[in-house]
This record gives sequence, structure tokens and C-alpha cells, in this order.
Amino acid sequence: MHHEADDSRPAGSKVVAGQSVRKIGIFMSQNKKQKKQLDVERKKLAQLQLKLAGAKQQLDDPDEVTRLEQEIAATNSRLEKLKHAE
Repeated sequence: MHHEADDSRPAGSKVVAGQSVRKIGIFMSQNKKQKKQLDVERKKLAQLQLKLAGAKQQLDDPDEVTRLEQEIAATNSRLEKLKHAE
């Protein structure tokens, strides 16, 4: 059975579950980008937590503890947004 909708597809694209392969490819690349961003933010969070632990032990600059806590909160916020964007 031949469908007229099949003729409207660009040459070389296939239909998988009603979506063209090109659309799926775009989705997959966005997914990879999100995973990379999550990985970067998690690494940054780990580094900030180590710095905060050190800053609390060595109270040379009390403002540094506050600054690091704010950076950790901002990083956690970005992580949550990225998690919910998936």
C-alpha cells in the first residue's frame, strides 16, 4: 500500500514511528548536549564542594565561604533545570 505522505519526505529520509530520521537525529544531538552540560555542572559542583570544605577549615576569608555557598546554590539550580529539560 502506497501513501501519498511518503512522497513528501526528502529523499533519503526514513519514517520511524511517525518521525523522520532527521528529527530523531536532532533530538539525539540535543540529548548528548544536555548530558555533556550535566556532566560539566556535576564536575563543577564537586570542585566547589571541595573548595568550600577547605575554606571552612581555613577561615582566612569569611566572604569566600559565602561566595562558594552561593556558587554551589547556582550550580545546583542549573543542574535541576538541565535535569528537567530532558
